[in-house]
Amino acid sequence: MFSTIVNWVRSIMDKLLLKNLNGKSVNTDIPVSEEMKQSIDLWEKMYKGQAPWINEDVKSLNLEADICTEFARLIMLEHKSELTGSRKSEYIYPEYRKVLKELRDSKLELMLATGGLVLKPYVNNGKLYTDIIQVNKFIPLSFNSNGVVTSGIGIAQNTIGKIIHTRLEHHIFDEVQRTHTIYNRCYESDNENELGKEIDIKRTIWSNLAPIGIIEHVDKPLFVYIKIPLANNIDTDSPLGVSIFSRAVDKIKKADIQYGRVDWEYEASEKAIMVDELALRESDGKTPLKNKVDKLKNRIYKTFNTDKSDFYKEYSPEIRDESYWRGLNKHLERIEFSCQLAYGTLSEPTYSDKTAEEIKTSKQRSFSAVSKLQESLQTALEHLVYIYDVLTSVYRLAPEGKIEQSNEWDDSLIVDSEAEQRIRQQEVREKLRTKISYLIWRYRIHRRASKRRT
Repeated sequence: MFSTIVNWVRSIMDKLLLKNLNGKSVNTDIPVSEEMKQSIDLWEKMYKGQAPWINEDVKSLNLEADICTEFARLIMLEHKSELTGSRKSEYIYPEYRKVLKELRDSKLELMLATGGLVLKPYVNNGKLYTDIIQVNKFIPLSFNSNGVVTSGIGIAQNTIGKIIHTRLEHHIFDEVQRTHTIYNRCYESDNENELGKEIDIKRTIWSNLAPIGIIEHVDKPLFVYIKIPLANNIDTDSPLGVSIFSRAVDKIKKADIQYGRVDWEYEASEKAIMVDELALRESDGKTPLKNKVDKLKNRIYKTFNTDKSDFYKEYSPEIRDESYWRGLNKHLERIEFSCQLAYGTLSEPTYSDKTAEEIKTSKQRSFSAVSKLQESLQTALEHLVYIYDVLTSVYRLAPEGKIEQSNEWDDSLIVDSEAEQRIRQQEVREKLRTKISYLIWRYRIHRRASKRRT
């Protein structure tokens, strides 16, 4: 889908001839390489369990979805964020909470799968809203020196019968002029693979939107492009984000294939009884048996035409699943390492030969990855609140006032608990901390109970 959208936009970019306030032409190149287009499409298919190697013999383990779900859980676990300070913050807070809920419920997981996500606040009929756009429906066009996306095109579609309306919403932030310009262009087609011809926006459900809108005196783009804080090893020149499992694609493929072998081993080792077809008929040799045997014959009984009604042979081979499971577990451990997950998240610890130190190191690696993801998300949320602030002022949705934003993350995810325990014990010995406070922290008990233990 992403490749199709990029091709649509690329085919019309030369016709747009967009200009900024000074009348200078705006850059309309699309800095998305063929490798990145194919990769984003691949990550999306993998997340859906539709990887190219999936077939009748190879079923998906859905590892991609499991990886994204686990990281999303770790990132948002016990996360708290509030807006306070004024009536303006009170007005913005409900919409902000709604976005946080959507991120927690599903959107963050989808971002981890495809490498990015776009948050685009807007005002409609005097109310504040936020579009959460998947990276495969937003095309970045330009970036500043810090790698922040400053212009891009978002895609929206509406189907009426066999007619498809597509809206291209082009955002351009000019850091020098401190302006943010939005262009809306609509197209109509009866083929989902074609953009079609340009039509008047008044003929669509977006008729209340202006073809062009300009907001002045802004210091940041009025959309947020969030990306995974990983180096892009698909296209090192691209500032686009990569999937959280991008470095484990081949390993996931091998795991799916290995699981297919395990599945086949059970199927091939299923008990069977080989008999002559006459053995499953009545004495007349024609009428099929109508009893419990008949219900099982398709699964257990394998019939042959031997002309011997007493022909009987049992097939019950030994199952060799242990070696297959161990092989699969090795693949899972390699996937955990490439995705920066702790050993045992996907793999089975009982099959592992990892030492305690290796497992501890893997947990620290996971803590570090989660911490970076939380920092990236917090930066995005702060940018989002800035946009709410601007739009609320421009459209006069609430009285002016200061907005104070707070973010709290679960420290247990990014702190080595053993190291923290040693530090607190040392503080008790040096009388910098009381024994009671240590016991309350260590065992999560009530203060009265801690006194009984001292």
